[in-house]
Amino acid sequence: RMSDLVHSIIENCRLQSITQQELAEKSGLTEASISRYFNGKRSSNIKNAEKMASALGLRIVMLNAGADNGTDNK
Repeated sequence: RMSDLVHSIIENCRLQSITQQELAEKSGLTEASISRYFNGKRSSNIKNAEKMASALGLRIVMLNAGADNGTDNK
């Protein structure tokens, strides 16, 4: 779920002592958007979640149940 993903991003910010402002600068998102995600006032989409995760040095791995493991789902 996207909310679980955002919660993980928030937790990683805390663990890495990264502020919302720093995450915004590193991810290319606005500080207002980051604040809304962190406060639960806005749901993130996968594109923005990937930007935030990448800024923290994390990768998002999406598991697609029922997908053919040999298929590249780009």
